[in-house]
Amino acid sequence: MLLRDIADLAALKYRSRTAVIDEAGAENFIELNQRMRRLADALCRLAEPGDRIAILSRNRREYIEAGFAVPTARMSLVLVNYRLSPGEMVGVLADSGATILLVEDEFFDLVKDLRAAVPSITMCVGVGGDDDRVDTTYEELLKTASDHWTPTPASADELAWLVYTSGTSGKAKGVMLSHRNLIMGQMGYLVLDSPPSDIELKSFPLCHISGAAMFAYVLTGTTLVLQRSYEPVQFMQAVENYGITGVSLAPTMIDMLLRHPQFGSFDLSSLRKISYGASSIPVAVLDRAAAAFPGVEFTQKYGMTEAPSTVFLDAAAHAEARAGRPELLKAAGRPHPFVATRIVDADGREVGADEVGELLVHGPQVMLGYWQQPEQTAAAFTNGWLHTGDLVSQSKDGYITIIGRLKEMIITGGENVYPREVEDVIARLPGVAEVAVVGLPDERWGETVCAFVVPEVGTNVQEDDIVAHCRAHLAGYKKPRRIVFIDQLPRNTSGKVTKHVLAAPVT
Repeated sequence: MLLRDIADLAALKYRSRTAVIDEAGAENFIELNQRMRRLADALCRLAEPGDRIAILSRNRREYIEAGFAVPTARMSLVLVNYRLSPGEMVGVLADSGATILLVEDEFFDLVKDLRAAVPSITMCVGVGGDDDRVDTTYEELLKTASDHWTPTPASADELAWLVYTSGTSGKAKGVMLSHRNLIMGQMGYLVLDSPPSDIELKSFPLCHISGAAMFAYVLTGTTLVLQRSYEPVQFMQAVENYGITGVSLAPTMIDMLLRHPQFGSFDLSSLRKISYGASSIPVAVLDRAAAAFPGVEFTQKYGMTEAPSTVFLDAAAHAEARAGRPELLKAAGRPHPFVATRIVDADGREVGADEVGELLVHGPQVMLGYWQQPEQTAAAFTNGWLHTGDLVSQSKDGYITIIGRLKEMIITGGENVYPREVEDVIARLPGVAEVAVVGLPDERWGETVCAFVVPEVGTNVQEDDIVAHCRAHLAGYKKPRRIVFIDQLPRNTSGKVTKHVLAAPVT
């Protein structure tokens, strides 16, 4: 199956049912398929098979169309994170060698500099507006296409999307994902998380790998309501106005929602499912969310850009946790039916139940490799198994719990400290809104534990409070030796804390 087959099938099955709603209006599944095919035809007149077509835009219907159309034209879509600095955007565009840039009118001011810095770009197409800074508009491009265009045969293993990693620990890399990778990355969720929502609200950025969920929504006939960005009041208004039944949020989004002073002022009773992922969620936040939405099913999705889906914590596990197994709320879930997992120590030997090791995955959703980085690709795999870089443990009944990142593990005085464990303890202290723990160089201990703490507004939590709380719940070597109070944690578009940025000023 190819990505275009999903759009074709949806047009036949769901026809006039609403497919996508954004600020500009709505389109049904037939219209989505027609516009997708016209864009693919237009691109074939402008570029060659194998070319990279970049998109710089917030969430809007054209993003969905391009997600299908570019691979249908046998080219690959480069997702450019709109929150990057101009210099970082140049890095992504230059590295990918993109030839055409689909750019939303909000970012027209960047076009001149981007073109000057990236000579491979031969055309800029304005999305949502017209201006002399772009060569043509998206709608004009569609007018040049034929209604009778027939795509050429393609392989499911052809490069479809080029998604750059979030760069939480350094320079981003281009992850090559095929039609098969993207489709199988969603099939596991569809098998385990069924039936799908009727109306899904998407405020999470489509430029993140989570944007691949568009294929699952179209395949199941789900109406997708797009928001340009996440803002709690607008989010709650959309749930009330559209009768939203399902949402996908990062943990930080859930926390912002629950803390908002207007939470409770909108009718959110239509919600049936809340899915969370992109980063680990503090158990305290999940407890508050479950209490705030007593009739709603919670699910957790764990994956990475290199392997779009790996582990799933279903609604039944959440219910079991609330019925007497609270430890399950710390788990990421069980492996998908289409993925194989191994947990190994530093020597590559599999560890036992409840022991900590690195998670390795193998399956049809695992990336083709890193764009033009054969050495990095080779280092990421061992005999076909992808190293995730995540330290995990697995219970006897198969639940995988994320302990932390291999590169983030702190070794202090010869002892291993997992930041997630320390963060969970500090997050339970009243007066703490958010916390991130990193290791800082130390001449005596090698590394020392440092906690960056965001206090709750209106509270007066002190360093002594945090130290005493940690002393009561953690071994002495795990207790932070340094605590820094800050206003907010730095995050990337997916909601993950960028710890290398956080620690840089104090190293």
